[in-house]
Amino acid sequence: LSSSGDEKHRRSTGLISYVFATCIAVRFGGETYLVYTVDTISMPEELMKILRDAISNTCPEVKPENIFLAATHTHSAPANRFTDNEAEGKYRQEFIQYIPQAAKLALEAAGCDIVRLAVPDKACASTFAYLKEHGVRIPLVADIHFDYRIALECAAAGVDKIRINPGNIGSADRVKAVAEACKSRNIPIRIGVNSGSLDKDILKKYGSVCPDALCESAIMQAQMLEKFDFNDIVLSIKASTVPDMIAANRMLSDRIPYPIHLGFCSALH
Repeated sequence: LSSSGDEKHRRSTGLISYVFATCIAVRFGGETYLVYTVDTISMPEELMKILRDAISNTCPEVKPENIFLAATHTHSAPANRFTDNEAEGKYRQEFIQYIPQAAKLALEAAGCDIVRLAVPDKACASTFAYLKEHGVRIPLVADIHFDYRIALECAAAGVDKIRINPGNIGSADRVKAVAEACKSRNIPIRIGVNSGSLDKDILKKYGSVCPDALCESAIMQAQMLEKFDFNDIVLSIKASTVPDMIAANRMLSDRIPYPIHLGFCSALH
């Protein structure tokens, strides 16, 4: 696969490890639906068709059109768009109509406490208002990358939490705009720091990604929000190895008063 992310272009040369997928099966209206997230950085139409056909052959009782597939790491790859605007609009409408059904029947029934949705563009922000209007009570988190305007749209749409990295959404004015929009609505902000989002000066200082660099970067990001009198913060440091993740979060917990969200990048390592 060819992809772009972290300000560089790269092409995969082979498979290092197995690709994992997570699936939720939902029974609704007498039909079975399968919703998959696949541990890839993108989901091109060609790959989606291959996977949908393979799944349908394995589960013939499930209609191919009832199989939904998405890449786990969609924020790090170019958006895959339909060439026909009408087709894209139809896809979006069908998808957002399905989400409330899946959330109410599967996620809430399973005791799910919180749901995070990647928001690649401003048009997707309206999904949060739609979900709230259609009875979804699970707290919804908007995962924002690079475009502060998407964060503002999500705040206005009634999202329960916003995940950003203040260091990659641009100037101080943009960080201030997001902080003020969230503060006025009592929306907390989760700061996400990982190896791909380290400040360049910090990376230069330490020479490589390490627990000290991750911890210092997280504190610096929090200070950007504190500068605008915003303190409703959750911090998240994600590392590719368990020891680094533990070490970085232990350092962080000794130095900040905020709650910590634990997570992994490339958790299979």
